[in-house]
Amino acid sequence: MEGGDLAYVVAFLVPVAANLVALARSWAWLIGITVAGYTGWLVLQVVSWWIPYAFGASDSWMATYHRVFSQSTQLLPSVGRHLAPDGLHIVLTALLAAVIVTTATGLARLVLRRRTLGGGARAAR
Repeated sequence: MEGGDLAYVVAFLVPVAANLVALARSWAWLIGITVAGYTGWLVLQVVSWWIPYAFGASDSWMATYHRVFSQSTQLLPSVGRHLAPDGLHIVLTALLAAVIVTTATGLARLVLRRRTLGGGARAAR
């Protein structure tokens, strides 16, 4: 595995591990950080893929798209400057949304349970 590949693996695994530890230990502060991180990643996906698909791509994005993504799996049609996200990024967007919804729901339940039980770290256990 090359150094760049290892960096990508670490970049994907660290947030997942942090999320799992936070959920297992009921650390609301860390769960909140992971939700914020995943939300930021989802925003980047929307800005990078879905806004150009809906409103048309810039010349530089069109050049990059044709150079890098023209041979990738397409699930949606591209029309003119409206370049469809490839299959990987469609699935990634859906998975990020699912992670955000489920983790934020877990965080909300944890916070409500702590408030109902009188707060404090002991109330979550």
